[in-house]
Amino acid sequence: MKLFTIKLSAFLLVFIILSAGIGSVCYLYPRAILKKKLLIDKSKSILILGDSNTECALNDSIIGKSINISKSAEKYIYSYAKLRTILQCNPCLKTVIIGYSFLNLDNSQDGTMFSDYYLHEGLLRYNLLLNAQEIFLLFSKNPACVIKTIPEIFNRNLDILRLPKTPRIQEFRFGGYFRLVRDKPVDISKEADTATNKECKLSPYQCGYLIKISNLCREKSVKLILLNTPKHPSFIRKLNLNLCKYYYDFYKNSLSSNMLMDHSQFFIPDSGFGDGIHLNWKGAKLYSTKIKDILYHNGSLP
Repeated sequence: MKLFTIKLSAFLLVFIILSAGIGSVCYLYPRAILKKKLLIDKSKSILILGDSNTECALNDSIIGKSINISKSAEKYIYSYAKLRTILQCNPCLKTVIIGYSFLNLDNSQDGTMFSDYYLHEGLLRYNLLLNAQEIFLLFSKNPACVIKTIPEIFNRNLDILRLPKTPRIQEFRFGGYFRLVRDKPVDISKEADTATNKECKLSPYQCGYLIKISNLCREKSVKLILLNTPKHPSFIRKLNLNLCKYYYDFYKNSLSSNMLMDHSQFFIPDSGFGDGIHLNWKGAKLYSTKIKDILYHNGSLP
């Protein structure tokens, strides 16, 4: 019995040492390296964050002095983690534009946030940016997915070590402008029905992390602009009135110290929409030119 206890203790000790070593090589060390490499060109003063709305609508090459790292279906917990890390090592950033569209606050966002597919994608992409509290939240909502994703996370993190000494931020695959080539709105009315005709409740996670983003920008003396990108008129006509009320009330009660650019009804011809809520490359060209002019006149764009 004593011999068995000694062998078991030795095995556990070796297991703990190996686990700590693997964790250090595949998580702690890449995390430290990442924070040193997340450097943005000093000529850039505007950071663009958000989901597919800003991903498709804002062409940073047209706007100038900006970098768009929006990512389709991205939730505010990941936007906050990106922003927190990037602001630490990029004092050149003076303005943050974040997508703030009608559906961003709806509690349907929670279903996708914690679903197997989107949680898996979020962890692979952003695990090195998340803090312990954020990782625990995700684990508590879908522990099986988090555990299954760990081997892939380690492989993905090792890729960080293979990057050049001064990589471009785009090489981290955190997002960017997406040139949507679809020329015609695809069954816009049907999409509007699907997106808006449902019971409305606010997502506590989306609301909470958007407030954290607002507070972080204030602490860092960075201007935050909440942007509602253009939507097709057929989408606007069928938009749930309760959802609209929640949207504007939340801004008024929790975010009013920041600038709201509500361009949901900004005119874009039909040929500029890929669907009811996304601009294609033609619409993005028109809209990005307009945004550039607005940012210049409000002092956000030197």
